[in-house]
Amino acid sequence: MRRLAGVLALCTLASCSAKHTHTSEQTQSPEPPPFVSPTQTTTTEQLSCATAACWRELATEATQAGHIDLASARLGEVFALEPTAQTLDAWLDDLLASGQIRAAHRAVDLAKDVVTERPQLAAHLKARRESLPTWPKGHAIVSTRSPEVFAALARGDLQTAISLQTQFAQHKPGPQQLEHLGHLLDLGDQSLAANRARAQARIAADHSGAQMRLEVAEGWRTEAAAWVGQHLVLVRSFEARDYSLEIPASRVEFWRPGKPATLDFSYMVEGTSSKIALASDGNTLLRARGNTVVLHEAYSGEVVGQIKLSGRIGDFTGVGVGDQTKLLAITDRRVELRDAGGQVLDAYTLKGTTPTITRVYRGPGSYHDNILKDVASWPVSLALTDDSSMVAIGGSDGKVRVINRTSKRRHVLAYTWKYEERRHHGANPDLNLPLEMRFVDNGRSLLVAYRHGDVITWDTQTGRKKTHLPGRCTVAEATTTVNKFNGPDTPMRTPSADQRIKCGYAKTARFAPDGSWMVTAGEGIRIRDLKTGASKAMIVRGDGSLIPDDMLEVSSDNTLALVNLYGRPELWRGGNELHKMLPGEAATGPISPRMSQHADRLEFELGRQFHAWNLHTGAPIEVDLKGFDEVAALSPNGELAVVSRSGAGELLDVPSKRVLRSWPNLGNMVSARFSPDGSHVVVDRGWEETRTISLYNTQTGREHTLEGTIDLLPRLSNGAKLLVSLERQQAVHVFDNAGRPVESFPAPEVRAAAVSHNGEFVVWVSGSDKPEATVTYMPVGRGKPKTLVIKGWPKRECLAISPDDQEIFVCTEKTITRWRPQANDENTRERGYVTADRAYYTPTGKQLLLAGFGRIDIYQNNAEMSPLGALYPLLDGGWAAISVGGAVDGSDHAHAHMCTYTVGQSTWVTSGKLAWDRFYTPNLVRRMTAGEAVWPVIPALDPESIRNTH
Repeated sequence: MRRLAGVLALCTLASCSAKHTHTSEQTQSPEPPPFVSPTQTTTTEQLSCATAACWRELATEATQAGHIDLASARLGEVFALEPTAQTLDAWLDDLLASGQIRAAHRAVDLAKDVVTERPQLAAHLKARRESLPTWPKGHAIVSTRSPEVFAALARGDLQTAISLQTQFAQHKPGPQQLEHLGHLLDLGDQSLAANRARAQARIAADHSGAQMRLEVAEGWRTEAAAWVGQHLVLVRSFEARDYSLEIPASRVEFWRPGKPATLDFSYMVEGTSSKIALASDGNTLLRARGNTVVLHEAYSGEVVGQIKLSGRIGDFTGVGVGDQTKLLAITDRRVELRDAGGQVLDAYTLKGTTPTITRVYRGPGSYHDNILKDVASWPVSLALTDDSSMVAIGGSDGKVRVINRTSKRRHVLAYTWKYEERRHHGANPDLNLPLEMRFVDNGRSLLVAYRHGDVITWDTQTGRKKTHLPGRCTVAEATTTVNKFNGPDTPMRTPSADQRIKCGYAKTARFAPDGSWMVTAGEGIRIRDLKTGASKAMIVRGDGSLIPDDMLEVSSDNTLALVNLYGRPELWRGGNELHKMLPGEAATGPISPRMSQHADRLEFELGRQFHAWNLHTGAPIEVDLKGFDEVAALSPNGELAVVSRSGAGELLDVPSKRVLRSWPNLGNMVSARFSPDGSHVVVDRGWEETRTISLYNTQTGREHTLEGTIDLLPRLSNGAKLLVSLERQQAVHVFDNAGRPVESFPAPEVRAAAVSHNGEFVVWVSGSDKPEATVTYMPVGRGKPKTLVIKGWPKRECLAISPDDQEIFVCTEKTITRWRPQANDENTRERGYVTADRAYYTPTGKQLLLAGFGRIDIYQNNAEMSPLGALYPLLDGGWAAISVGGAVDGSDHAHAHMCTYTVGQSTWVTSGKLAWDRFYTPNLVRRMTAGEAVWPVIPALDPESIRNTH
């Protein structure tokens, strides 16, 4: 029987660790344990509460922190250990007092087996069951929001918003309403009330039969931007670190520019977003989700309509309010005009052809055929008048079709532009696309900005040009672009005629709301007055950094926001300067995490920033770094570091910041590796002729220089008894602790090498020009080699030896192998693709850690390699961990990098804060690396259920 509260394993290190056996080929996730009585535990160190008193104390702490659902669950743990009428009443009374009626019914059902042999307790349980109130079945998750709340937020009136949301949640106490109340209370620094609101949100979700789970999902990718009033709205989609999982949600963020810019509020919306647009009413946000455009009340996020289209959505625009909304959208290769109910009012398919090129790769390397073809033109841009009486469609052939829906008159707006044929040289055709269009003068004129930089005002009644601003840059503008990479002593160049033409080319364009000026992004950010054609600004960068120009959005007060997918907007209000709205650069990864030999420390680089965490204490490890310093290696206990400072190397005592040893600058290259016991460090510095590799004894200060051909940084045994390195593609070399060569082994195509902890044998992996790897086990100075052939291309770092030196772990891009050459025992498991790039054993050797981009997976080292959980580095420099059972742990803001899934009668995704307190489990990494299958006190949703839901 599984318990409601008690799915937290009360097993010990001894009882949870599986023996290494090779008996089964099926990988299964371990099941949550049933009730565990105190008599079943042992005297081995406990990694979770093993006494009722401990659980009572934790329940009190949860109540004081406002986590009322978690407090009730911990009282359930008390009953599991002390099944009495008093502990049962305490548990049930707490559940009922906090409104957890469904959970109370589940609790008495789960308690039946416990009281079977206790007649008096069984009678008491029966009486409690009969007195329980019923709960409203079929309770759906309420998604309605209060627009008044967000109107108050738009004014900056947080206290009014909290008051209104509190009232709204009382009348419609759905989990989303309560969760949003918690978010507002957090903004108002009312953390206790916020915790209680989120706890009530979780309880409300439980009432509907829903379950929750947390997953790590970074939300840096910015898909769309728009100005709503004085707020710059950024829509960010989420990328799950579990690549088999899709995050069906986006976060809509409302930023108020300033010094600094402030995030006034945000909310989650269902589904990912490919584009957003603000309707002409200024308050309806249109958001593309799959083949549907969802209409939201901008400040509340409330869904006010959905318009499904016939295919994949490209550009779109909308006008009108409420049931009078009209949507004009590109869907595949046609344009549809639909009303708010989704009915098709008109549909348009373009006539004409556009030159294209298709590359077909047929041979080795980059050999390809170029297939040139003229295909039917397709729509690329749209415009719609406010009364939806006139439609403009820009085509891939550079022509604009204008349709008067009232008079049925049509015009094709075309002008002759110089076409450059590039396809015969294998390049894309020179298409002069209409990038941006807008009706002005009550629909009598149409502004069109083209790919070649031209801006034409067309008469929509006659189809003739009114004005034409050529795309060619002025001499001053082109001079700015052609000299943007000049050094301080580089003479200024005068642009040629061709450079002036290319300077005007654009990839993105936007008109100011009043139509007085426009901006294009090409060689730089070019801003022009539309009445005179005069240049207002030409902004370039010559330092190699990129100006964000994927999305150009202009506010009603003429503030230009430049946004790209990294979501670090820059603002323009005049002149030739851009102002960053947010400090620093965006961190996006990928991140390659590493674990220490003791499995107690996480290390990774984020850009040029080094991060390290003690996973047992949860504290960061601070290494004294300045400027462009880099950490080359940390010792196993984290107390010593080899630091590269301007190409020189230093051995640093981390706690005291004292320099213990310095190595001179020999060419701006420093790498290092410690022995597993930390007694020695090998330091590789310099390049080619200046390269020197030293072995330094961290206890005695003795140092030796290694001689010979060494391509990769050597690996060390305990005490540096032996070192092993390789001469790329040719041989494996072994050295003693004085740096002297001991043996060399021919090893054609060698990719990786390792040495045993006791220094008695070496292992290397070779791979030829076919997907096959050979693993060689070689005793040093005695015996004969043994070899093992496995499938797949070998990975250079994915080679490890168990602490007892009995097992060798190696992975290729499709197999995982554990080989015990002395026992002639081998276990190879084929996988579709092995994402791991590095492998580690825990100190006992009973668990394995496989590290790949952005995660470290933790497994039992049994035949099935049963998964225990995963550890994730985060883009803010922190970390998060999730067990297979759904328990979580991490740094202070780990929940900000996670999403909560709620799956039940209604399914939704929201911020990680909602479920964090429910599933937070201290010392999670320590417990998983000790072999414990950890479940949170309240069961979490199975991850497979999430995959099956979406």
